[in-house]
Amino acid sequence: MLNNWKEIRLFVITICALSLFVFLGFNRHSKTGYFNYRSQLWADKAGYYVYLPATFIYGYDTSGWPDSLDIKTGDGFHIDKASDKIITKYSCGVAILQLPFFLGAYLLSVRNENSGDGFNPIFHKAIDVAGAFYLTLGLLLIGLILIRKFNNTIALIVTLTLVGCTNLYYYGIDETGMSHIYSFALFASFLYLIFVTDFMRHNNVLSYTIFGILAGLMVLVRPTNVIFLSVYLFLELGPGETLSMRCLRLLNTKGFFLILVSFFATISPQLIYLEYAFGELLSYSYQNEGFNWFHPKIINIWFSPNNGLFLYTPIYLILMGCQIGIIKSNGWKMAYTFILFIIISYVFSAWWDWSFGCSFGSRNFVEYLAIFCFPLAEYMYSSGRTVKFYWLIIFTLLAVLNLKMIYTYDECFFGLSDWDFERFVHLIIGPTK
Repeated sequence: MLNNWKEIRLFVITICALSLFVFLGFNRHSKTGYFNYRSQLWADKAGYYVYLPATFIYGYDTSGWPDSLDIKTGDGFHIDKASDKIITKYSCGVAILQLPFFLGAYLLSVRNENSGDGFNPIFHKAIDVAGAFYLTLGLLLIGLILIRKFNNTIALIVTLTLVGCTNLYYYGIDETGMSHIYSFALFASFLYLIFVTDFMRHNNVLSYTIFGILAGLMVLVRPTNVIFLSVYLFLELGPGETLSMRCLRLLNTKGFFLILVSFFATISPQLIYLEYAFGELLSYSYQNEGFNWFHPKIINIWFSPNNGLFLYTPIYLILMGCQIGIIKSNGWKMAYTFILFIIISYVFSAWWDWSFGCSFGSRNFVEYLAIFCFPLAEYMYSSGRTVKFYWLIIFTLLAVLNLKMIYTYDECFFGLSDWDFERFVHLIIGPTK
């Protein structure tokens, strides 16, 4: 009976959280309108999404598309009527995860005798529901991991911190069509597979298959997510456990085959699309956009008023401080999270547009909160009640600052330069939208 009560309580909390996030998303977009830079299907967001109407409504036949729809949605994709092709540089992972919500919106549109064109208001709202769902799913899985590793109190503290004090809120409520909240949910799912199911030790066929599917989806949502797959090899090696032991488990004949087959089955729609759109299975759709490996802008990506990580999400200073404390106490065997932070900082800062365009903070770090929250959990778990009390004060201040900046931010940084601190200060003291 006690376990049943715990499950019921968890279910109720989850539904309440989901309902709250849906409400916040609807409220946030209640006055933004459609076909503008504040809407749910604009620019990058439309580029991720376009696979769905192209596949299920128009059948990749450009003659049926509304005129200039690509321009009206911010040029996130291109309707090339000369070649009769729908061209987008973005991969289809986000669209796959949005599919259930798209289908629901389509059924509602048809039932209400609205246009089932894939871009009416119902489809826009479906994106908000999708963002709220994956935000809730990611937080739920992270919470379950923390309960298993620590306790209910730590799980509550950390999940509330993730929502209130980071730009995870922004990408789960505001920019619901961007890829980051979907990556966050996949990262949390992958961590849950590792920590809770312990799939490798049980040599389970289903778990190996899920491993391959999750890996494929992560790569489809954002190709750089492939870096995150390293968590299986390096995260928290147990007593007497070595890297070679984990590699051997991963590469055993049955497991490796199942992972490989399920991975390629998952990414096969993207390969088919690349052949259709660009003529090659492995073509590079971003064309002239790439990485400047010898000129990374690490200082910019960390500290610039133009989306600098530590300025927009100062809690990262605390997260990394906790990680350094863990390294001092336990040695470099617990340094994986810190090393991962350095690696992705280098990779993201080497991208040709290190600020990643219009984003709130360094948006490419959002999904990694799924793992960067663990040093905070470790620190809070080993601390007494006094520290938890002080953390409540810090949490409140950071949450107020975070939400104030989010509700002042107008989709892009409009400073005169990348180091316009006056414009950044305006986010803190200026009026909300």
